[in-house]
Amino acid sequence: MIGISKEKLNMRDRNAIDILNELIHNTLLSPSEIGQSTGLSQATVCRILGQLQDGNLVKNMGKVATSKGRKPNLFSFNFNYGLLLHYYVTNRKVTGYLLNLAGDIINHCEISYEQSVALEDLIKIIDDIRKELYKKRELKFAQILAAGFTVPGVVDKFTRKVYKIPDVLSLNETNFYDYAEKVLGVPIVVNNASWMAALGEKNTNYKFVENLVYLNITNNIGIGVGIIIDNKLVKGANDYAGEVGQFYFDPNCSIDDYLKGKGQLENEASIKALFARVDRRISMGDAKILSRMLKQEETSHISLEILEEAVQQGDTDVFEELEPTMKAWAIIIINMNLLLNPDFIILGGAISDKNSYVYQYLNGIFNNLGIVSPKIRLSTLGDDAQLIGGTDVLKQYVYDNIIVPRVKNAD
Repeated sequence: MIGISKEKLNMRDRNAIDILNELIHNTLLSPSEIGQSTGLSQATVCRILGQLQDGNLVKNMGKVATSKGRKPNLFSFNFNYGLLLHYYVTNRKVTGYLLNLAGDIINHCEISYEQSVALEDLIKIIDDIRKELYKKRELKFAQILAAGFTVPGVVDKFTRKVYKIPDVLSLNETNFYDYAEKVLGVPIVVNNASWMAALGEKNTNYKFVENLVYLNITNNIGIGVGIIIDNKLVKGANDYAGEVGQFYFDPNCSIDDYLKGKGQLENEASIKALFARVDRRISMGDAKILSRMLKQEETSHISLEILEEAVQQGDTDVFEELEPTMKAWAIIIINMNLLLNPDFIILGGAISDKNSYVYQYLNGIFNNLGIVSPKIRLSTLGDDAQLIGGTDVLKQYVYDNIIVPRVKNAD
């Protein structure tokens, strides 16, 4: 549950945070209800509520009649105290969201770009999205408190760099933190897309699960995993836990080849690699059923769903290309299951609840494993998984690093 941390606070500030947490999680409460849940006297509650009102963190919503005839004032956390920006960066577009402190979306905007875009142009896109979101907003006086970014690849919070990004080349090995903070003028939080999607799935569909793995097959070349163990996101000592796309995969490649990027899993079993092989078969005159389907739909765009349909209609050429990719995905899943033994492994990104053929094929493999068979589920959230996870992380950051200091300054 997202809330404000009370570590290293004095008693008065801890009491104020207790009251804010009650209002964050319950929306409308009277002073007596807050006193009952926090154990504070009504006098203390009223005094602190007054101070929090003066700081604009709490709103008095007025008097409401109760069943006993009383009309107490009801209070609410001011979720419009400030605004949040969340950005989702993929290989072809940046999507931005403007949110309040409850995580409600006020507005969103996306801008597409060429994959060869320079870093300065990508940073300009980020600023253009901010301007567009803020221009359309209805909240006229609230300021942006912080911005969060969900990106592919490794995020190093110590060096404040991002690297090992197969999909967004202009971000690779850059001081992205510094550039983004300079143009936006607020603190930023950057996280890996697979991590955030894992949190989003858990917080939405698997709250009862303590151990979960989210396999993120992106729509390009990236393959990553978000790992949650004992209800905590696993980032690793150097923040690259889950970079399964870097697995050594092709034994025909030497270690030297591997170090140059050859023989890695994401170069062999990514969606981009799969589609490239299918395109090659089509150009050779193979995959006739798929070719006919694409012609009927008047498109050259290949999707995982249309490949599944072609296979089910008997296109053996497509199956010859799809099968090794599905086997590679199965290898990842089996290894994750043996290493971590999670409650569930969620398949997401380019794979969703639309991909029943892939799901059935993988389960066919796993059914032969007996007791070590992984329990897999298909994501139902799509891009909303990273949005939910990223928003929750950003909210927690703002609560702990911006709201808490302002509570302390209200002493």
